[in-house]
Amino acid sequence: MAALRAGIDGDTERVLDLMEARGFARRSDISPDAAYVLFTTVFGWYLRDEPAWITPDLANDVVALLGMSGSTGGAPARAFNLPADHALRGRVELQLAAILGQLRPCTNLHRVAREWIFGDDPVTELGRAQRAWHEGQRVGSAPSRPPTSVIFQSDPRSTVT
Repeated sequence: MAALRAGIDGDTERVLDLMEARGFARRSDISPDAAYVLFTTVFGWYLRDEPAWITPDLANDVVALLGMSGSTGGAPARAFNLPADHALRGRVELQLAAILGQLRPCTNLHRVAREWIFGDDPVTELGRAQRAWHEGQRVGSAPSRPPTSVIFQSDPRSTVT
């Protein structure tokens, strides 16, 4: 979340510091501006407070960038690394980009992301339902079933004779 906060603030130095601390890049290989270009290309839909169309072209650009083909913001792709600790998250971001590109939504993901970056109030029905669910949970309690859940049990009568 610290990187997203730095990205929202436009703090290129902090973005590169965090990329370096987490093993994504070395300051000796990349400038803060080039690192920020990469960061905003991958996470831009979380950073810009405006509705955005997520098109197949945008999704393909993110997938290509995360695949580190070609160059990124004037920096060679080899200047970036995907640490093993972040490989799963990187795959999730690739899949999210691919799915959103096919769905072609127009949405303000910045407003949604602010819920978990800054603790803002939810802006979607799903976000409000999640918050209500979390607020209804006690520490250490098992999740409760929604009131509409029905458990189907097999007929207690045996068909075997």
